[in-house]
Amino acid sequence: SLYVPVRISKTDLIHMVNQAVKNLKMDNSNQPKDGYTWSMAITKPLNVDLEGHQILSTIPLDVSVKKDLGITSLRAAGELEVTLRTLFHIREDWTVQTYTTLEKHRWLRKPVARVAGLNLPIGALTDWVID
Repeated sequence: SLYVPVRISKTDLIHMVNQAVKNLKMDNSNQPKDGYTWSMAITKPLNVDLEGHQILSTIPLDVSVKKDLGITSLRAAGELEVTLRTLFHIREDWTVQTYTTLEKHRWLRKPVARVAGLNLPIGALTDWVID
């Protein structure tokens, strides 16, 4: 048997994660699905908490969606904060296995859809879709 103490401070973990995702942007512009394109960008530093073999991450995201409707297009945008719970396990071969679930979400800026010059609030609809 060999005892290898592994210590990661919360401050170091938060810094490491924020450096890794700094300026991270995700989108499907190369592969739109059903005519929808979307993009997400992290807007502020993440918050990370450690609880035993779990990591709770709170991630603020700027989200936008576009759908071409032929003569016009539908655009929607909002700012969302999601909290993810990641369980991790270090296997005997030192590989790490993770499982992440969405714990909760809240709108920092309620989503609004813009179509044909009209602004329509869609917070309730998007909450239903996320749930």
